[in-house]
Amino acid sequence: MGVVPGGPLLGSEATEPVRDWSFSDAYPLIAVETRGRFFRHSVTVLCLSYDGDLYLMARHAPRKRWVQEMMRDPRIRLKIGDTIYSGRGVRVTEPLPDHPVARAFLRKYVALEAEHVRALPETPGPEEERAEVWTFRVTWDGEA
Repeated sequence: MGVVPGGPLLGSEATEPVRDWSFSDAYPLIAVETRGRFFRHSVTVLCLSYDGDLYLMARHAPRKRWVQEMMRDPRIRLKIGDTIYSGRGVRVTEPLPDHPVARAFLRKYVALEAEHVRALPETPGPEEERAEVWTFRVTWDGEA
């Protein structure tokens, strides 16, 4: 990441738009830098590509600082390998039956092929063990 853990990302910046993020599937974790009110903040997150797009996954999303910051200001920077990419994180909210991104997540992180995936009908309550997972699609933004 950067010089200080959790601080700004350091590295060479990509200058061309990314049209196919499938190369990111070689990395189990990538770094994402968000814009806090006063400072930039970086963490490592799960990622996957589907149909050329890049998706970030956030477990216990409403409690995560980086998620709150990205919801307030969607401009982000990603470090994949040695390169930094600028973009915007857009929350995926449409409940699609058999969501292909969920299937891609199961394939990459659980080594499970699933024909059918469905979202739970309601979000977990505060006393429940299961996590609320939010998905974000990254769009190219050469200026984040």
